[in-house]
Amino acid sequence: MLNNYKYSFTEGSGRLIFVPTLSSRSLGRKLHRDILRRWSPPDYFYHFKEGGHVAAARVHLTSGIFVRLDLHRFYDSITRSKVHRALRDIKFRQKDAWHISCQSTVSKNKIGGPFSLPFGFVQSPVLSSLVLSSSALGKTLSILYVSGIKLSVYMDDIIMSGDNSSSLAAAMLALENAARTAGFQFNISKSFGPAPALEAFNLDLSHRTLVVSASRMANFAAAMITGNSITRNGILGYVGTVNIHQRAELASL
Repeated sequence: MLNNYKYSFTEGSGRLIFVPTLSSRSLGRKLHRDILRRWSPPDYFYHFKEGGHVAAARVHLTSGIFVRLDLHRFYDSITRSKVHRALRDIKFRQKDAWHISCQSTVSKNKIGGPFSLPFGFVQSPVLSSLVLSSSALGKTLSILYVSGIKLSVYMDDIIMSGDNSSSLAAAMLALENAARTAGFQFNISKSFGPAPALEAFNLDLSHRTLVVSASRMANFAAAMITGNSITRNGILGYVGTVNIHQRAELASL
């Protein structure tokens, strides 16, 4: 039995978190560096870029039509065999790739399988991104990006945009077909568009407008009133990266 985590727990949102052992954490940090020395994430993978999810939304501001797709149970879909295959694709040796794939996955039902990436491991974000990029879904994303569709990926969220609804609908269908081929599926309840506006990452996006959603702004307003100076400055700093007028609104509280 692998000893790659100390214990697991379920956080308030219902997500199962695995706390890695010290040796597993060390492996994760080394693996993250090693993968990024061998593989360059696509330019539209915004979780590797400065600005993160805000930048992933802001890149679409000049568009008029938007699509959002959300990968369902993304980490659960990144199986041990997928990790092994993706590592082999970037020239890890067979033995090393298998060892890494075993050490980087867990059985979430605790009865010996199936094994997949856990939340909580250092290497999970880079491994999931590598697997996604090398899959049929990742290859279709690349084709769409080269074709001129504006595209941003932030972990399990995909946003596409342009000015032609039919082109975006066709792109959406192409991604749905590629996802099935790759062993992924999209969350129907969180997928949206083509439409002239959408919400993603608690941000409302439309043509030349990006604002923090009303519900998140209400939470921020409450925290501004009750929080200390560190909390207030953190909120103002974040909101200022999204919309300067909303920042001013909060600063007045």
